[in-house]
Amino acid sequence: MSRRGPRWTRGARDSFGETRSVRASLRRNTVALISLVLAITSLGYAAWRGETSEVQRNHREAAFRILVEVGELREAVLTRSFFVGRVEDPSTTAVPDPATWIMGWGKVMMIRDLSTVLPEPLPDRGRQLFESWQSAAGRLHAQDRETRQQATDDLLERIDRIRDATVQLIHDLG
Repeated sequence: MSRRGPRWTRGARDSFGETRSVRASLRRNTVALISLVLAITSLGYAAWRGETSEVQRNHREAAFRILVEVGELREAVLTRSFFVGRVEDPSTTAVPDPATWIMGWGKVMMIRDLSTVLPEPLPDRGRQLFESWQSAAGRLHAQDRETRQQATDDLLERIDRIRDATVQLIHDLG
């Protein structure tokens, strides 16, 4: 003889004479159901909050690194503009002070790459800075003072734009 469990049919009665309907079952288990909904909601919120916090942490770290790189790139631009080529022989075709030349390229590429993982407008600003460096870096040590000053101004303006956008991002994450 097999024993079957209770049948959940409308109007069936249990041993205490209560109707075993879905409605009655829900009433009896209201606290458990509310607890289950709260637990699932809390788990979902905790997962979402953890992901959001990690993204913000990564953005903050990249933004601070960009600020360091931008500061050092500014130094390279000013060094190349105001001091490089004043001591060297102007007839040479080699790049004067290759250390600042290489450092400048390294900084501008690092800024461009780091900015790609950040929200707009930083990826665009990083690309614009890189393109400005490509076109103006060679003119930073030009013999013509006006050409040198124009290249310096262009690069410093691009540096300020990405710096301002980075500072704004850090403020917004705050």
